[in-house]
Amino acid sequence: MSKNFEIRKTVVLEATPEQVWRAIATQEGQAGWSPDPYQSTEGMQVEASENERLAIRTPEAANGAFHAFNYWSTPATPAPPFSRSSTVGISVTTGTPSSTSAR
Repeated sequence: MSKNFEIRKTVVLEATPEQVWRAIATQEGQAGWSPDPYQSTEGMQVEASENERLAIRTPEAANGAFHAFNYWSTPATPAPPFSRSSTVGISVTTGTPSSTSAR
């Protein structure tokens, strides 16, 4: 029996939502942090709202398991001491379709 879990993290970055978008949604940006920035998203469910949200869900494995990644970015409120900042959230979910879904 597999276990389902979700990791959720929200941070304030000294970056605009546009800068955050480039880091999470483009191959150039992912090259700085992703183990495989050139991996194809073919077969994956991808939802994107530029500069706001990127959600990716991997295809189900033979046992029904999947991974879902959800990134979102908004201007930080209230604004911290630096002038260009964003609140960034990252959610990683793993499980089976019957028990958990991407948000």
